[in-house]
Amino acid sequence: TSSLPETTTTSLHDQAESTTTASKAGEEETGNCVRTLRGHRKEVLCVAFSPVAKAIVTASRDGTVKLWSAVGWEQVRCFSGHGSGVLSACFSPNSQAVITGSKDKTAKIWSVQTGRCLRTLKGHQAAVRSAAFSPQ
Repeated sequence: TSSLPETTTTSLHDQAESTTTASKAGEEETGNCVRTLRGHRKEVLCVAFSPVAKAIVTASRDGTVKLWSAVGWEQVRCFSGHGSGVLSACFSPNSQAVITGSKDKTAKIWSVQTGRCLRTLKGHQAAVRSAAFSPQ
């Protein structure tokens, strides 16, 4: 079985298409691209790897978060509902949920299984630049 990549880099993008590049552990010195995931309309701002599932999420300035298989490298689901660019994304410890932070001043918790927004956390005075789950 293949292991999840341990390091990530986000490549520079042209205006037409944004991509995310994932590098496997041990390839930091070479910078070799392992896989390019295409699908966002604007720059990718955050990449997160699932702690238990073979999955990746990418958050983009286009306002969406995409869930990708780290086995077949295909897009599994798209989370949309933020009113502006998504700055951060993080899996829950059991990988059943993803939390996202956005320039729209909200954080959202999404079901990985259904893609539905489970909760919107409002009340921030500025963009939510980072969001994470407690490891407990």
